[in-house]
Amino acid sequence: MKVCIDKKGGTPNPIFGLYNAYKERPTNLILERNGETKQVDTVTKEFLNRAVQEKNMSLLHTLSNDRQNSLLELAMWRDKKWANGKVIRIRFLGGTQFLKGKVKEKALIWSRFANLDFDFVDNGDSEIRISFQAGNGSWSYIGVDCLNVTDQTEPTMNFGWFDSTTPDNEFSRTVLHEFGHAIGCVHEHQSPPANIPWDKPAVYRYYSATQGWTQADVDNNIFAVYTKSKISNSIFDRRSIMLYPIDGALTGYKYTVGMNYFLSKNDIDYIKKWYPGR
Repeated sequence: MKVCIDKKGGTPNPIFGLYNAYKERPTNLILERNGETKQVDTVTKEFLNRAVQEKNMSLLHTLSNDRQNSLLELAMWRDKKWANGKVIRIRFLGGTQFLKGKVKEKALIWSRFANLDFDFVDNGDSEIRISFQAGNGSWSYIGVDCLNVTDQTEPTMNFGWFDSTTPDNEFSRTVLHEFGHAIGCVHEHQSPPANIPWDKPAVYRYYSATQGWTQADVDNNIFAVYTKSKISNSIFDRRSIMLYPIDGALTGYKYTVGMNYFLSKNDIDYIKKWYPGR
């Protein structure tokens, strides 16, 4: 079984990530979930607006320490959605025509339901850059975290096991999953409603043997659960494209999930709500 890993942040500076998120979609910094609300105060919002208008993030470092600390806290809450109706430029960093064609074909399925357009470009700047580095796994930065990778020669997404013999359903499974991350979706098994009865020692052994993961990798990619304040879905969807397969041996045979190759009904409904208009 091949699985992807989480790529987080894209920058060691959380204020830069927050600045990018606000510039892309101001509502990324207004979160109202489960009775909790967090948003910037009026003064900080004025500085954010000035920073965006003047393209000068350093303005945020002139805020008081209390307001900077508030921004750092908010950086951990923020959403990672693109602006609704966004045209996202995508560029390949290598790959055969066959591989590029397959990725493009499967990726465009998301744009049937999300009010986002994927513009595959051959040159110039791009928000998403795709590599095919063998042995480097498959992964993507999540949503607007792609903007934090400012070096245009660096990938924001990788497909590490595709080649000319890859079955079509594997292209479907992996490309839809990684582009789900790229438009802001997280792993379904890490959502609070999942409540999967993991057999932790078995999971550590399995991912060490099959993926070469450390215990910290497993903790981060399997057991870590997003807080309710960060997640807007309220149900667990076992058919989601964002869910790993779950072998019964990893739960003491109390729970299993097979391979998901296509977007589920909940995936489609959820992304339509996130990016309405299609």
